[in-house]
Amino acid sequence: MSIMEAGVSGVAEAVKPELVATALMAANVARPTESALAELRKVMEQEAGAIRNVKTNILNGLMEVMANTPETRRLARQAYDGICRELGGDGAVGMERLLVEHVATCWMRLQFVELVHSRKGTGDFWDRRLSDAQRRCLRAMDALAKLRRVPMRLQVNIGKQQMNVMSA
Repeated sequence: MSIMEAGVSGVAEAVKPELVATALMAANVARPTESALAELRKVMEQEAGAIRNVKTNILNGLMEVMANTPETRRLARQAYDGICRELGGDGAVGMERLLVEHVATCWMRLQFVELVHSRKGTGDFWDRRLSDAQRRCLRAMDALAKLRRVPMRLQVNIGKQQMNVMSA
């Protein structure tokens, strides 16, 4: 199973096509009725758990491709969790948490391509795959760094007074 097949099967298992089609039809209406919006909300609530599991399914597929034995899969998962912790994934929320997980996933893919590249030797195909994996990993790290540089703003309204608070 290739990395691509692992990712595609993870998405296919997690999201039911008929529910996604219903949601897309409801969303495509130019001026959706209240009943169409209610149907869309219902579908999205039903699929929320499955969509959250897509990332886990993709990661599990990647681990299956990378590691031959359950023990090496466990070690690879520990490495992934360690990277997430090191990047502050435990305390991260929202977009930052997604980017931390993305950086860790890109790093795992880079390690896999590095391993295959070292075993198969140099060649145009694996050189390109390695360059692509390095570029993706660096872009993910850059996106996380940019997000962390953006100051968080909070607006508090008490009565008629407004206060803007900015974190460092």
